[in-house]
Amino acid sequence: MREIEAILVRIFGIDPAAIGPAAMEEAIRSAYRESGCRTPQAFVSAVRHDGAQQRALVARVAVPETWFFRDGTPFEFLRRHATRWAEHHPEGTLRVLSAPCASGEEPYSIAMTLVDAGFLPGQFVVDAVDVSEPLLDRARRGLYQESALRNCPETMRRRYFSARERGFLLDEAVRAGVTFERRNLIEPGITLPSPPYDVVFCRNLLIYLHQAARRDLVRLLDGCLAADGVLVVGCAEALPLCEDATFALADSRAFALARAPERAHAAAGEPER
Repeated sequence: MREIEAILVRIFGIDPAAIGPAAMEEAIRSAYRESGCRTPQAFVSAVRHDGAQQRALVARVAVPETWFFRDGTPFEFLRRHATRWAEHHPEGTLRVLSAPCASGEEPYSIAMTLVDAGFLPGQFVVDAVDVSEPLLDRARRGLYQESALRNCPETMRRRYFSARERGFLLDEAVRAGVTFERRNLIEPGITLPSPPYDVVFCRNLLIYLHQAARRDLVRLLDGCLAADGVLVVGCAEALPLCEDATFALADSRAFALARAPERAHAAAGEPER
């Protein structure tokens, strides 16, 4: 369905080649089966005109499986970085963005890491955004299956989750520390909830976007970072951002980036928050 691919490119910046023909076809077929449309032509029309159908489709195409503390190392980095940040900003509020947040495992992992590091309510803010309202609804409920906790440290699991008939419920105090909002990150003129951010997690999205959409998203993320902020990306995304002199590696194991030195010096002249 070339028309569907064209919509994904235009509205969401998706690069079909990055998804792969087989994965793209399966995602579109799955979205079609769940759409309630009786014919492919009706499905194309629905996707063209119905924002909910568009978001359901892009969730099928570009949202990989996720789980708590995925990859581990970025959250170890976050703990160290946040602790150092707090030493230099004893009265400040650490602001973190998770974009896209999918069904909430990443932003909740961020919040648990900060609470476990000694941050109290009011000392940090975690904003989480995603294009898919169904995924955001799941995130707000905070109820997860066993598979989502497979990489969750046992101490975190015992402290923050309680068993329920249909899964594991995340502690209400952790859920209260994360705010979820719907955003399409490549929409022209998009704004984020409460920048500037001291830490931004944007992992494994840039690799799915075509060149123009990647450029626009990098500009958005750069613009929402505090002068000394860090950007955490996926392993395949760090090198291109360093090669174009936009960012420099702050931690190679966590794929955490800071502004390139000359840019950081210029940004330091930004007004205090």
